[in-house]
Amino acid sequence: MLKALVLFLIYTVAYCEVTKLYKPCGKSKSFGTVKLNEVRVSPCPQAEKRKPCVLKRGHNVTIELDFTPNIKKTVREFKAKAAWATKLADIPLPNMNSNGCAFTDCPLENGKPASYKFNLLIAKSYPTRKYDAKWRFNGNGFNLCMIFPIVIQ
Repeated sequence: MLKALVLFLIYTVAYCEVTKLYKPCGKSKSFGTVKLNEVRVSPCPQAEKRKPCVLKRGHNVTIELDFTPNIKKTVREFKAKAAWATKLADIPLPNMNSNGCAFTDCPLENGKPASYKFNLLIAKSYPTRKYDAKWRFNGNGFNLCMIFPIVIQ
């Protein structure tokens, strides 16, 4: 049993990495009405070397955002959207469930830490290249916007 636990912990540390490459959207110095505490992508062994995560087509990836809302009112629902950020326009992630509360514990309250966890299949149809992935939350005075680089292979 102990051996299995040790192997699980090694696997978790090796493949679920905290990425430090995220930044606020646009020219803003803020991520919105939140303190963004941590962004994790799994699997992403590249994050340890401060490199963009390499996501494999046909495989699943998990994206987790830990944040603390700085809001005036309790938020009972919000929209979550992901997109490929280009200079001309944002190209939305197809067929994404935009109900943010489906992936975090709602309601969101001022000063109460929360986590958003989204599982995504990297479709085989996605073109291989480097992307700026944009994640945006909006709802009732609550907003978050961040961008981080990924590579799809």
